[in-house]
Amino acid sequence: MDTISISSLTHRTTGREAHKEFLGNGIIIMEDLSLAGIPSDIVLDQVIALPYRYINSDGSPITVIGKLKGR
Repeated sequence: MDTISISSLTHRTTGREAHKEFLGNGIIIMEDLSLAGIPSDIVLDQVIALPYRYINSDGSPITVIGKLKGR
């Protein structure tokens, strides 16, 4: 998502619940992605996420590669 987080600093409990709901239903959350450089007539065809793995962690920084289609 093109936002820093689905949580907010003022509603941390709700944010944690949202994370658990998404992850519990097999939805991977990628936060703080800037998609502003992709023109509106371009389709994001494929996404490859390369996480940096941490032991005993439920999140990490990732490198995201997108395959674009269009024009």
